[in-house]
Amino acid sequence: MEDDEAQRKLLERSLVKAKFEVTVSKSVEDAIACLDQLQFAVAVVDLSLFDKSGLDFVRELVRRSSRTRVIIHTGNASFESAREGIELGVFAYVEKSQGISELVSQVGRASTAYLKDSLSFAEQEIRLQIRLLDSVREGVIASNVQQSVIFANRYALEMLGYSDKEIYGKNIVSLFDGLIGKEVENQDALSWMASAFDGAQSIERDVSIVLALKPGDQAFSAHPYRTFRLQVSQIVDSFDARLGHVLVFSDVTVQKRAELELNQARELANHAQRVSVIGQMAGVLSHEINQPLGAISNFAGGLLLGLEHSTVALPELKSTLKSIQDQAIRASDVLGRLRRFISGNAAAESAVDINQLVVESVKLLECELRAHHVTAETKLEERQLLVIGDRIQLTQVIVNILKNAAEAIDTAGASERCIVITTRVVDLIVQIEVADCGPGISTEYLGRLFEPYFSTKDSGMGLGLSISKTIVENHRGTMSVENRRTGHGVLVQLLLPQSEHLL
Repeated sequence: MEDDEAQRKLLERSLVKAKFEVTVSKSVEDAIACLDQLQFAVAVVDLSLFDKSGLDFVRELVRRSSRTRVIIHTGNASFESAREGIELGVFAYVEKSQGISELVSQVGRASTAYLKDSLSFAEQEIRLQIRLLDSVREGVIASNVQQSVIFANRYALEMLGYSDKEIYGKNIVSLFDGLIGKEVENQDALSWMASAFDGAQSIERDVSIVLALKPGDQAFSAHPYRTFRLQVSQIVDSFDARLGHVLVFSDVTVQKRAELELNQARELANHAQRVSVIGQMAGVLSHEINQPLGAISNFAGGLLLGLEHSTVALPELKSTLKSIQDQAIRASDVLGRLRRFISGNAAAESAVDINQLVVESVKLLECELRAHHVTAETKLEERQLLVIGDRIQLTQVIVNILKNAAEAIDTAGASERCIVITTRVVDLIVQIEVADCGPGISTEYLGRLFEPYFSTKDSGMGLGLSISKTIVENHRGTMSVENRRTGHGVLVQLLLPQSEHLL
């Protein structure tokens, strides 16, 4: 930085000739503006400038970059300026009378010091980054464009059983040869990894890996397979050119096992709740099944008596056998619906028609509704309403809501004994509403309906609505219960995302 134009040009030519890249400024203001755009190794500063003292610039420079070396180049040296320069960490103090060669020499020394300092700082940064990567409980492996390993942190080395010398230069995909499990879902894992390192997108996947047991290590003895989440991302330069890839993998075995155990517990609770519903309906169901069985017995007895006396004509025989067949089908339908409702422990997602599901649920509860002298009216959307989910679990939700509504109406002795089920779709959300004409729910209980083991019925388990809400949320939906705004009773609303799949 020099305000004398002749001196400025001479300095620039001399430094460029000495193979330095040079940026010149004639004022403190111009020089500070340059700091916003560039990082400098060395700053040559004249003390006497037309706008401010060169030390003003040095103070700003030191504040922004402590590594830049400063050389004071002045013809007006003073004790005070030298002292302040030392306090600011000025690298050298060169008087103009010493000539350009001395200045160029000092610039060379200052550049060398800057480079050494920068290299030392970079090494410290790299060491810190490596220490940080070694401290995380995730594997980190980097490769170049040729997919050769150029870095692996300590966790990756431990998990894959390599040393520093063994892993460098290896193909990053081949590191997992022999480690990936042979289960059907992982047979294409290696080909997936190969395509991931060839692709341009960051992708991740859960892969089961077999890890070698270490002496005395009991962690993997019961479960030789560990599940790792693998994520592959590109390494790019400032121009978005691909330099290689980084693979990050983390052990999610415990998480996966916890999810499995939670799903198993949830399925067990769902199954128990379905069995409980059937148990509560046992008396009514027994009567419902005994009716066709009794009719079959009477028809068969009449036929036997008629055959003994040879009084049965062929048309009567055909008619009676048809009646026996109809009653057997009726009993079989009841038992079939019960069997399908109780079974189905493992969730099996498919496209489910909500309208059909509502009709089947009402039919399943026909005898229960009759026992409570309650009718069910359906107002279904004309078009097919599809959601992705488990048919048995969604049926369980509808059945539980209908059963609660029928019991509420019967217990209260309501004059209107009707349940209305409405379906519609709004903004790709399937809505199912069940409205009853019962007494409604006390305000103090409304906020607790979905709490496990909370029930407003003396004989209730308090799990029906809690399990139903969990099932709906697992289907990416919501469930709400409120008192009807018009008339008596309760309105239960289910919201589920619509599917575009075709049955």
